[in-house]
Amino acid sequence: TVNATASGSVSNTATVAAPPNVTDAAGNNTATDTDSVVGPRPTFAVPLDNFTRTPATEANLTTGAPAGVAWSQAAGGALRTAAGQAVANNNGNAYWNNPAAGFGAKQAAAFTAANTTVNGDSLILKSSGLVALGVSLNFIRVRYQTGQIIVETSNFWGITVTQTLVQAATLANGDTLTALANIDGSVDVWTTTAANVTTYVGRSAAAGSFTAGGRIGM
Repeated sequence: TVNATASGSVSNTATVAAPPNVTDAAGNNTATDTDSVVGPRPTFAVPLDNFTRTPATEANLTTGAPAGVAWSQAAGGALRTAAGQAVANNNGNAYWNNPAAGFGAKQAAAFTAANTTVNGDSLILKSSGLVALGVSLNFIRVRYQTGQIIVETSNFWGITVTQTLVQAATLANGDTLTALANIDGSVDVWTTTAANVTTYVGRSAAAGSFTAGGRIGM
């Protein structure tokens, strides 16, 4: 049992020694077990966006289009301008900047899939740097792809992509994907079914270049 505020990991090493007059092969008399300290799945009181209102100016939303454009989304539809034109130059990404400087070095976000094709649906955490054509310069991406949750870091608009976790998981329409980016750049991931059954997927390796805060996106 560990403290409720504990973080990092707990390790224990067991070692055995052969009794006298016994010949023993070397190298297999010790083993170490390391377990990550994982808290409960984060809960969220106020959504960043639920896309259910009539077109409204999104002062804190970056999509790669000019600032001050009004955005809306019909149920299951794409982001659209107030005039009804689909957003074509945002590469499917949106980033929330509230507060203006971005969110903290430890941040969590979640989305509930509302489309029947969920492959490629992603959360973006610790997004930083210039957003060009809807793509952030640097970010951590947590995406679902054909039976796997993949956590990866992306630098220089996706030129350098490093996978830090690939874990078998299922995400279906109506399910929720939750991710918590830790201060060391590691990410804890959960999936929750429409029937409210939550599964801890795992923790990615730490990413030392993502220890600061940033925007949250999807």
